[in-house]
Amino acid sequence: MDQGAGEKPVPIQITVLRGKNMGVNKGESALNFVRAEFNSIMLGESQKLNASADLTLEYNFTCSFDCFGETNTLDDLAHKPVILTAVEILPKEQKKQKEEKTTVLGQGVVDLLPLLHGCRFNARVTRLSLSPGTQPSLDVTICATEPLLSDAQLSSSNLLRVLVEAAYAVPDVWSPAAPASYVVGFQVPLSAEKEQVLLLSKGLLKTGGEKEPLPRPKKWPLGPLLAPGADCIPGAFIEADPIEMESGELTGMEVGNTGRAPGELWHNTGRTLGGHWEGTSRTLGELFENTERALGEYREGTG
Repeated sequence: MDQGAGEKPVPIQITVLRGKNMGVNKGESALNFVRAEFNSIMLGESQKLNASADLTLEYNFTCSFDCFGETNTLDDLAHKPVILTAVEILPKEQKKQKEEKTTVLGQGVVDLLPLLHGCRFNARVTRLSLSPGTQPSLDVTICATEPLLSDAQLSSSNLLRVLVEAAYAVPDVWSPAAPASYVVGFQVPLSAEKEQVLLLSKGLLKTGGEKEPLPRPKKWPLGPLLAPGADCIPGAFIEADPIEMESGELTGMEVGNTGRAPGELWHNTGRTLGGHWEGTSRTLGELFENTERALGEYREGTG
């Protein structure tokens, strides 16, 4: 995705207004705070507040980062959320104990994609709990000091969404007993000269015949998060849609060619393509021979 309306960095402000039901048992109190991070960088921590079971915590905590800098681009905003972590400070066990001990209450994420369509939006983060039965939440406001994209750029741009649901017939040497996480990586051309490496992580191996439930939530391609469900994209689910529901003309066992250049298979009228693709194992030499890309370029895409 190209740079936005201006060339100068645009500050993105994240404000955590308040928190409710922040994990304190009735009759007890504890200090807690909220930590914010984006793109593997910690943005800041709120002040430490005294929490109780029936108290709404007014954090009014603001942190920010610059978009269009060296590490935070429009592409980052489109597919990387802000991660919010609620932390509790434990009472000191001994008077001589110098350092405070902390425990993580939960985590939640905020999708920044709406910033590409406007300068400000509000969100309620509800997937914060590590303990069953509790429903803590954070009220958050996200804003940019100026539009990230001009009206002309918005009207002429497209957003490509890629979803990998499952991989079938994986190599026999892969064992469910071995603790491992699997990553799918591929390149998408942004222009004739530039490509974007897409990495979808956190794949888990399951035994043969074990099916995933439908519907099930779509997940961010993030690293490990502490709170169960914190990596789920709010309001986004994988459902069993029949092939007749495909958008465009490719609704059968066929190939559509635009005719503009050999090998261009994306049809002008198609907006959604779904299906199964066969994958074959390759050595590093075969990978470079077929794609003219070294494995290191995929590794660089994880940065």
